[in-house]
Amino acid sequence: MLKEQNLKTNRMEQKENTGALFKNDFKKTEKQPDYKGFCMIKGEKMEISAWLNESKDGKKYMGLQFS
Repeated sequence: MLKEQNLKTNRMEQKENTGALFKNDFKKTEKQPDYKGFCMIKGEKMEISAWLNESKDGKKYMGLQFS
């Protein structure tokens, strides 16, 4: 999956302080992210993983991890 996403994001011009997320069609467990993608921060290309979550009071949000 990551290889497929690399192909998608490599076709896009990566500008500073921008990124893109793509739905993870290969998700099999809750530990795997719902979305994956890349961003460019301070000249460094970073991977983004995002999970769809719901707070205790029912508000939906995305939890993010950068690596």
